[in-house]
Amino acid sequence: MPTIHDSRVLRRLVGALCALMICAIVFAALRPFHSPLNEVSWVSNENSVRIGRNGTLLSSGTFRFAASDRPSYSLEIWLEPALVWTRGTILSFYAPSNPTGLSVRQDYTNLVVQRGTRSRENRGRPPQIQVEDIFREQQVFLTITSDGRAAAIYVNGSFVRKEEGFGSSAQDLAGQLIVANSPLRDSSWTGQLRGLAIYNRGLSATEVIQHYLDWTQRRQPPDAIDAKAVAFYTFHDHKGRVIHDEGTSGIDLYIPERFQVVDHFLFEPLWSEIYTSRHYFKDGVFNIAGFIPLGFLVTAYFAVVVRIKRPALCTILVGASVSFLIELIQAYLPTRYSGMTDIITNTLGTAIGAAFYRVIAQREIVDRLVD
Repeated sequence: MPTIHDSRVLRRLVGALCALMICAIVFAALRPFHSPLNEVSWVSNENSVRIGRNGTLLSSGTFRFAASDRPSYSLEIWLEPALVWTRGTILSFYAPSNPTGLSVRQDYTNLVVQRGTRSRENRGRPPQIQVEDIFREQQVFLTITSDGRAAAIYVNGSFVRKEEGFGSSAQDLAGQLIVANSPLRDSSWTGQLRGLAIYNRGLSATEVIQHYLDWTQRRQPPDAIDAKAVAFYTFHDHKGRVIHDEGTSGIDLYIPERFQVVDHFLFEPLWSEIYTSRHYFKDGVFNIAGFIPLGFLVTAYFAVVVRIKRPALCTILVGASVSFLIELIQAYLPTRYSGMTDIITNTLGTAIGAAFYRVIAQREIVDRLVD
């Protein structure tokens, strides 16, 4: 029976461990290997839908605003977050030709209204408004109104913030409406959506409070359609995959059978991914740590089994290739990310593992085992 001192057994063991490590990394990076079912369901005896971790709503068409249209607009969103300490995109307007599409996000307890996305074409930080401590209450009624220059935020009918020079206009609402996710990456928001309205004009403070009372107390704002809302979703359907628009656009919301990201990033650039948040740096550390064993084992395989020149360099190329393949496949999985940061951190982890093997090899520990 072979022992650990049998060089042939050890070589096979090193090769098997390399293959096993690569398979384990690929499995962990790509699962689930399919698009999950869309987690959107109607709430019994209520005019609302419940949106789960892998849930999204999409508009059946694209909103269009002519250049001659007035620049002002208003949004009303009645929602109930499932969690307070979480992050996700509540809604966004997206068209590949419209880089200034508006998005509304929950950032833990804070509200973030952003104009534009960080992408290959837009390397700077997009203009945004952040309002703190909005999502501590169970239900929140948001009103966002803009005249094309300044934007005002109301929460539960009360004015909370005005941002001069935000520059958001009705043109930022041109495109497909995506609810509970981002158009370019998985940024899921979970909770209940109770009402949504879009207007191509600004609402006065009096109208804001009146609409808030109509939505939340009377449960059906009668003046909204009279004001010719561009889109008006009351969630009275109670069943099916379509939430019908009661406004003037005729653009319904529908519930896809499976969860999807509309235009998933392929190799998201580094400047678009970087965020000064603990979650971002935590992922980077995990990526580095996860590839250190791969770097160590593959270097050992190249050095003592195959015995090629420059085993460390070949190992780094293997780590970069495995990471590249993973990120390429992840671009087609809606619950995963495809970005350059992961390729860089994974390759760095591989290099650290290769360097660690070099330190061990200098002590001739491995050579004694295989010779």
